[in-house]
Amino acid sequence: MSDPIHLHTASDGSPFLHASDIISALPSATPSFSPSSKPVFFYDPVVATTAPSRFAIADVDGLQGRLSYRGYSIEELAERSNFLEVAFLLILGELPSAKQDRVWKENIMRNADVHENLRRFMRSFRYDAHAMGQFISTLACLAT
Repeated sequence: MSDPIHLHTASDGSPFLHASDIISALPSATPSFSPSSKPVFFYDPVVATTAPSRFAIADVDGLQGRLSYRGYSIEELAERSNFLEVAFLLILGELPSAKQDRVWKENIMRNADVHENLRRFMRSFRYDAHAMGQFISTLACLAT
């Protein structure tokens, strides 16, 4: 019988499994923890703390190299859908019909104007300012 898999505890108290523990315990791994109310995350340093997970919106399987949204593979969405169609899918749960797509795009475009004050704010950053800093600052500006 193999060694049981050790359940680690993150600094915030969340339980997680470390990839090296699972790999060393294969093929007949048996967890040494009892079920808890907290979700268990799988930590793999190769994927920089991204936890394989399954939600209503996304299914992430790093070990198999798969990512899907609402049942559609990311490859299929990248090849056959545009940004606004994928946004519709993520928000409303299905890809839009031709009519839904037309109405959706009209609504988005009707509300897509950026106020001149915000444009001026965004142009005020130095040419070499980090994009994430610009993004965060612009969001903060919108909140005021």
